[in-house]
Amino acid sequence: MVQAPVPEKGPRFTLNNGTKIPVIGLGTFLMTDNPKEMVVKAILEYGYRHIDTAMIYGNEEQIGEAL
Repeated sequence: MVQAPVPEKGPRFTLNNGTKIPVIGLGTFLMTDNPKEMVVKAILEYGYRHIDTAMIYGNEEQIGEAL
């Protein structure tokens, strides 16, 4: 089965190579109250496609599970 592409929600920046990225990203720094649930909700309900993460945040396992 072929899935239809996900519609782009919100404004996008166009990079030099033509790739478009969301202008607004979800920051995950200091997400301590169930980050997995928060990321899933941000993706499914609000259309986030840019998730900002870093190993130093200490929540990479939960964010990875959500993604």
